[in-house]
Amino acid sequence: MMGSSNPGNGTQSEKPFDGRSDIALTRQPPCPTMADIVYRSLAMRLLRERDRRLKTGIPRSTWYALMANGKAPKPIKIGERSVAWLEDDLEQWIEALDGHVQPAAAAPDGHRR
Repeated sequence: MMGSSNPGNGTQSEKPFDGRSDIALTRQPPCPTMADIVYRSLAMRLLRERDRRLKTGIPRSTWYALMANGKAPKPIKIGERSVAWLEDDLEQWIEALDGHVQPAAAAPDGHRR
């Protein structure tokens, strides 16, 4: 069909555009609120090794030993050679430690070691 404004096989009848899309006529889920977006982004935040170390205060070698013994959350693979921890998993692990961890004893000179 030469000069037709309707692309395709030419079997559809031409009708003027009324400003609505066929897609818009299907029932769509409601748009998430800003609170939903913020909550999901915070709950799914990924922490790389440096951030994990800063959050927990546990050195890498000690952390990997804890993971090997099933006492610390394991990371998820985010690339061929990259891993990260879900921040929420680390926070839950830290909260679970509350009350089970003894504070470090002060040395005779008053400094913690």
